[in-house]
Amino acid sequence: MNAISLPQPYLSEDGRAVLFTITVGGREVKSSISRAALEQFFWLRSDADAECMLRTFAAGHRRITALAHRIALKSGAAEIRLDTADFAR
Repeated sequence: MNAISLPQPYLSEDGRAVLFTITVGGREVKSSISRAALEQFFWLRSDADAECMLRTFAAGHRRITALAHRIALKSGAAEIRLDTADFAR
């Protein structure tokens, strides 16, 4: 089985989202999750620094990427932006 190497998650320039890439149907889809979603659904503290934000993303990685994957499959979008409303469903 061939492994696909994707870029590591990183913070957006304004620090309000974690950016990451998923592979869906052989194509790379740029994705992000807002800080608000991490705070509300993944217990990120409101005063957390960048390192803590990335650790929180890593802890919720499977759930976050699964949702991004489902949305990408359904919509065919080239970019996915997850926010609180996406997790509230």
